Amino acid sequence: MEIYVVRHGQSEAMVNGAHAGWGPTPLSPLGMEQAETAGRQLDGIPFDKVYVSDLLRTRQTAERVFPGHAYILEPRVREFSSGELVGRRVAECKAEMGEPYIRALRENDYTAYGGENEDMVASRVQSFLGDLEKDEADGCRRVAVVCHEGAIRHILYEVLQCRFSKQRIRTDCCCIVRLECLNGNWKLHF
Repeated sequence: MEIYVVRHGQSEAMVNGAHAGWGPTPLSPLGMEQAETAGRQLDGIPFDKVYVSDLLRTRQTAERVFPGHAYILEPRVREFSSGELVGRRVAECKAEMGEPYIRALRENDYTAYGGENEDMVASRVQSFLGDLEKDEADGCRRVAVVCHEGAIRHILYEVLQCRFSKQRIRTDCCCIVRLECLNGNWKLHF
């Protein structure tokens, strides 16, 4: 089974340098254009299922990438929850909270602020990938997933069987990552 993983377009939170987390941040005008461009790249490819993070920016992306296509809302491919930091500007948080916040940002550990850490995101993404393997066993040939940078990074951790720094591999807005799952064995296609 082929899996096309699409990151959402630029959001208003990205433009403002703010934490989006699980907040209802919409796409920016550029994000809408990015999603339409990704849609043209995937136009004509038939998908058996389209999974979409249930957050606003991914739903808006999916509407532009897969217009008219039914999709399944999937909370397990959400971005990291940043808890009470949602909507707050990163620069202001650094100035106000100092080193503890900077460490949380660096380590992707927002538990002190009511959010998630790496292990929490890994657990839900692993669960989702297990269900994708069931889709493959049930005969799905091609699936799309519209999600977030943190979820994509954790998908890659599982596929590549290693972890890497978030600075080492960045996923641009509306990038498309193509994977393959065959009998529970995963491949990354370039």
